[in-house]
Amino acid sequence: MSQITFMKKILLLLVFVIPIVPFGLPNQIPDIQYNKTILEYEEKIKANPADANLYYELGNIYYKEKQYQSALSYFQKAEELYKYKGDEATATAIEALKAKLLREQFDELEKRVKIIEDKLIEIERKK
Repeated sequence: MSQITFMKKILLLLVFVIPIVPFGLPNQIPDIQYNKTILEYEEKIKANPADANLYYELGNIYYKEKQYQSALSYFQKAEELYKYKGDEATATAIEALKAKLLREQFDELEKRVKIIEDKLIEIERKK
């Protein structure tokens, strides 16, 4: 493997795995802007359905808005397109991103279960 190919793979991993922030978008987009941004990306995807990066970017927007199921769906499509194009490094990076998102969802569910358990214990003590 050439030095440039290796560096490209490392760069792609760093870009896709570490910061999951879409360019120019704050963590929480105001609803009107959010809906407009979603619609813009959906239109771009309709015009160019083979552009894996568009699916990735839309997945990022949903991720930042904590709409994890939608994010996973778009990340999955991006991963499939990158694999189809032979870009295994990017597809692998997106796969790692999906795993991170699933871990975050699981952690959030664990926190909610703990809150419910604590409330149930509190109710039982009051009886």
